[in-house]
Amino acid sequence: MSTNRTAELKFMCVAKIQVAATSGKVSARPTAAFELIAIVLLALSTLVAVTTVSIGIARADLSIVTRAAN
Repeated sequence: MSTNRTAELKFMCVAKIQVAATSGKVSARPTAAFELIAIVLLALSTLVAVTTVSIGIARADLSIVTRAAN
């Protein structure tokens, strides 16, 4: 296959993708929505984990202080 034919095929593929994307047949929006939800849930789970660790450290410090006072 000649390089001219290869370039022509690549151009035709790109043109078909552009037409499909502008006609509404191919949509990346659901993927973007899922990514946004995943990012929000990941941030929320990170906050829960940090809060849990902080509470655990605070309880450990409190038990050490209580034990030292007795």
